[in-house]
Amino acid sequence: MEKGKLFIIASPIGNLSDITLRALEVLKDVDMILSEDTRETDKILKKYEIDKPQLSYRDQNHDQIFPRLVESMEMGLDLALISDSGTPLISDPGYKLVRDFIKKGKKYLKPITRADISRELKVHESTISRAVANKSVQLPNGHIIPISMFFERNLCIRETIKEIVTEEINPLSDAKIASRLKKLGFNIARRTVAKYRAMEGILPAHMRNKNNEMINNQ
Repeated sequence: MEKGKLFIIASPIGNLSDITLRALEVLKDVDMILSEDTRETDKILKKYEIDKPQLSYRDQNHDQIFPRLVESMEMGLDLALISDSGTPLISDPGYKLVRDFIKKGKKYLKPITRADISRELKVHESTISRAVANKSVQLPNGHIIPISMFFERNLCIRETIKEIVTEEINPLSDAKIASRLKKLGFNIARRTVAKYRAMEGILPAHMRNKNNEMINNQ
């Protein structure tokens, strides 16, 4: 089963009609909405006739409900985080939620496309490409990663391959990894597994086996 994703939604400040079409699409598609103030979110949902369950997410209950949110995403549920006005993460409890999801691993990040950003900002896609080229960002866990990573749609699959290889008892072939990925909801070919494995610097099964033998003989 494919894991769920967390979407960050910017809500209108003052005029409810200022919300973007993309934000409305996400709110209609997700399984649950996390709201800083459910009363304010209700106004948006009622105006645009969106019927989705809400969960109150505040600074005071972060530690209590975070494990539940992770469990929901592990089950494949998509969540949307929305503040009572403006963009989450700046001066509201949303920053804790995103921080902890990032600390859980890159596989919880929902990739975004350059086309999505260009539509939101009303600029050409090439402008976004130039703006993020050769740029890096430091995550809350201290890791420095290229901004381009946030645009990689295969990131979740690659992270899952790394987990499978890390937990393997005996080296698994690319075909066997592909079979395990299929059970998790990722239907990709063996050659694609080989490509992603190489991108992550993971050796083929027969070479991982040799490495294990060398370690055991030392």
